[in-house]
Amino acid sequence: MKTEYISREAAVKAIIAKEKREIENDFAFNEGLIVASNTVAEIPAADVVEVVRCRDCKFYVAGRDRIDCSLMRFYLTYPGDYCSRGERRIKDGKG
Repeated sequence: MKTEYISREAAVKAIIAKEKREIENDFAFNEGLIVASNTVAEIPAADVVEVVRCRDCKFYVAGRDRIDCSLMRFYLTYPGDYCSRGERRIKDGKG
């Protein structure tokens, strides 16, 4: 089974948005949504790191069908590869 990770903040916002959007919800339903959002907020965070693929890394040097990594002294890599030292390239002043 594939493991998926979501932002805790996004999950809580989605639950709270459901509460606000459904004005016709009865009191018990809204209380359930509050309990659900509190429960999600209390779940321990997984120890994960966002992957930076070589094609998005600031250390890439573009080739024809591959990318060479200046950090790894031009070690042959491919666009879908990644490493533990990858750093996202900043585009147009945005991260």
